[in-house]
Amino acid sequence: MERLRANRKLTSKGKKNRAKLLKNCKSLSVADLVVYMEKEKSKLRKLKRNFRRVKRLEEAKKLNQKFYADPGSIYATFGKMLESQADIDKPKYDRVTQGTQVSNHTFTNIDEASSFWRSLWEEKGSGDTEAEWIEEV
Repeated sequence: MERLRANRKLTSKGKKNRAKLLKNCKSLSVADLVVYMEKEKSKLRKLKRNFRRVKRLEEAKKLNQKFYADPGSIYATFGKMLESQADIDKPKYDRVTQGTQVSNHTFTNIDEASSFWRSLWEEKGSGDTEAEWIEEV
């Protein structure tokens, strides 16, 4: 809308979006746009729920396959989870990825974050020049 108000051209993506809106809303009133946006949000929420459900089922399937192959490793993993949550009355299952627990590293302060990125971007490093993914262009 801002582009049109400034008397500039409508992009091809804008034309496609406008055609899609006109097809679904029949007119471009504010009420119709709000209804359309809410429908699209609902579709997105539904996709998100489905994605989570599929991921949870995949994890359960992998865990079951691993249990049939080697039940001792599963019990050992559960034992580690219980040990790490010994102080909690009702311990919860932690998602397991490739036999190790997932840990999200977050920086505690700005100095830690800046030193981390500075070490990556400002210092000269040799790196692995023989890595498989490096290709000459």
